Amino acid sequence: MRDWALALIFILGVGTAFAQETPAPVPVAAEVAAVLPAPPPKVETWKANAGASAILNTGNSSNQTLGGNGLASYKHERDKMTFKANGTYGRAEDSLGVTTTNTKNWRTELRYDRYLLDPLSTFALGHLGSDEPAGFDHRYGGAGGLSHEFYKTGPHFSKYEVGFDYTRELRTAPPDENIYSGRLFLQYKLTMTPWLTFGQDFENLFNVQDGHDYRLNTLTALTTKMSDKIAFQVSFSVKFDNVPVPGKKKTDTLTQLGLVVDFM
Repeated sequence: MRDWALALIFILGVGTAFAQETPAPVPVAAEVAAVLPAPPPKVETWKANAGASAILNTGNSSNQTLGGNGLASYKHERDKMTFKANGTYGRAEDSLGVTTTNTKNWRTELRYDRYLLDPLSTFALGHLGSDEPAGFDHRYGGAGGLSHEFYKTGPHFSKYEVGFDYTRELRTAPPDENIYSGRLFLQYKLTMTPWLTFGQDFENLFNVQDGHDYRLNTLTALTTKMSDKIAFQVSFSVKFDNVPVPGKKKTDTLTQLGLVVDFM
């Protein structure tokens, strides 16, 4: 009887030892999580800056000109929203003491980009502006197309955009105009040093209904960083309209010197 009791105790002890050594089953979800790589973190990027310039003359020449621009953008993974605004206002006094407005223009733009690949995106934008000295009470419309960042090597960055633009012109003197244009945009940036950057933009809008009607817009800028948040910028822009409002000149230029502040 004693031998049977000892045998029973031995069997129970061995069974308990094997039960303790047997690992608990691993859930299937945990096995899959251990094999698959962790998902990439969500990328969210904010960017915002603003610039301002001023020219004040008194004495024999009396005039005041103020200019400003701003940008805010938000990128989340493959989607990006950008808002831009710029404007210039100036008044001048003649020899008889009569003051008139000689510069008055502004433009806003809201743009959406959807990145199909890292360098390639589709875009759509809406724009609204005014330029009374050039003969426009208001200009508004939209554009869309493809954007391709085709050269990003070291200090160099280049991209082009192709698409279509619609612009409605409400002129200071009738008739108003609807303009349907093909659009080509080129941009080049060169980071010459960590504190000095050169940029060149070129835009061509050609009327698909009138081959003589085309517009060229260029912007050349040199930006020098004064600190992490503040920079000094010199820029020169040209606006050329081959078929301007009757009685107006074809070419407008703007030279600006001012400060640019990065908020984000």
